[in-house]
Amino acid sequence: MVITTAVPAVVALRGEGDGDQSDTAAEPPEPAATLTGHEDPVNSVVFSPDGSTLATSDEHFSVRLWDTGTWEETATLIEDDTPLTMSSTVVAFSPDGTTLATGHQSLQLWDTGTWEETATLGDTEWITSVAFSPDGSTLATGEAVGARLWDADAGEETADLPGPADYVTSVAFSPDGSTLAAGTAVDTAGVVDGSDGGALRLWDTSTGDEAGTLTEHDSTVDAVAFSPDGTVIAACSAGAVRLWDTGTGEETATLTAGEPGRALAFSPDGSTLATGHDDGTVRLRETGTWEETATFPGEERVVSVGFSPDGSTLATGHSDGAVRLWDVG
Repeated sequence: MVITTAVPAVVALRGEGDGDQSDTAAEPPEPAATLTGHEDPVNSVVFSPDGSTLATSDEHFSVRLWDTGTWEETATLIEDDTPLTMSSTVVAFSPDGTTLATGHQSLQLWDTGTWEETATLGDTEWITSVAFSPDGSTLATGEAVGARLWDADAGEETADLPGPADYVTSVAFSPDGSTLAAGTAVDTAGVVDGSDGGALRLWDTSTGDEAGTLTEHDSTVDAVAFSPDGTVIAACSAGAVRLWDTGTGEETATLTAGEPGRALAFSPDGSTLATGHDDGTVRLRETGTWEETATFPGEERVVSVGFSPDGSTLATGHSDGAVRLWDVG
């Protein structure tokens, strides 16, 4: 995949309910289930590849597992009551479903058959995000300063990715595994030498070389995701979601919704983009037109979103510690 530096396009689409309105307002949709147990904002919601388990983590070092058939909690992997540091637990399943990675003050790997820890990789004070490559051979971690790649089998660091010393908020592999994208925070701009925080950084995973930078962000990039077919990269930043063509590097659309968006995810078939917002709402958009197709109301800030493997369920993590499940398929 070749991605060049972005040339922003001037496109703004708003999903504010254009068109005819019914005389009788429809009842707002209700979640299919609400999971409680976390006491802090839920910053990761990730389904296992077979859809049987939902893993969730919060900003105060708790990782919980849920049976998606009953929505009962089946295990708590991490429950750390130490005072807050500069870390926040995050989770990711391997593509074959045999391993769960958790990032905290180290990168830990867990056997999903026994839920026993099998390896601890590295030692850092601040892992902010973690992702497996599509073939499961490589792990990427976003950290307080930069990003790293790891050999998932050998448990060894393979690359300390170059670039300005940015706080990395989110990492995502392209579907073919050739590119790693990372969102960065504006807080480091002007504080760390050479930082231009708020940029979206791209690396070639085969060489570890920087492949490009997508800018035009006025604030922190909170989340980044590739479309399943690899043609689009999306990123949340303040009140907008920006979209780029991965072949040309050109920005193709800016989606605005009034309230800042903090989380996003593509459905497995690529037909829908879900975004979570500070006012508690979750918005679904059709990716062919980027028009809004549904809005799920809420009151607590949405911190994370994730689709089930069959695309029928959307999980949303909120600032009050709740996880809500929505029927979308």
